[in-house]
Amino acid sequence: MNRLSFYRRGSMLTELMVAGGLLATAMGLVSTCVVAGQRLQRMQREHTLAVDELSNQLERLISLPTDEVDKSVQELGPSDWVAERLPESKLTARHLSDELGERVELHLQWKRVGNPPPLVAVAWLTSDEPALEPRPSLESLEQ
Repeated sequence: MNRLSFYRRGSMLTELMVAGGLLATAMGLVSTCVVAGQRLQRMQREHTLAVDELSNQLERLISLPTDEVDKSVQELGPSDWVAERLPESKLTARHLSDELGERVELHLQWKRVGNPPPLVAVAWLTSDEPALEPRPSLESLEQ
């Protein structure tokens, strides 16, 4: 018995060092994943705020009479609430009229990792004339 303990002397210390190294590696991986998850959650929250802001601004613009849209587009800016939460936010708008129709295009850019392109939202303004002829009803087809 005494001989066996002589050969194992120091092996417990080696096992503890290996276990400590494995534990430190595992903790490092877990903490990296947690930090990346928090960063992704923050980016998702910012993106959701930006989409909500674009949606709200578009709803406001398309509810205006057509002759007031140009004036509102020139005065457009991010709301104070969004400007506080999205760093360096900048909202730009264009009122376009071409073969695709009359529309408003909004671009929202804010400071993000990697400097991706701005978020874009488009809304077509309604016109007074119908675009398509009315479809026949089922009753008229049966006759």
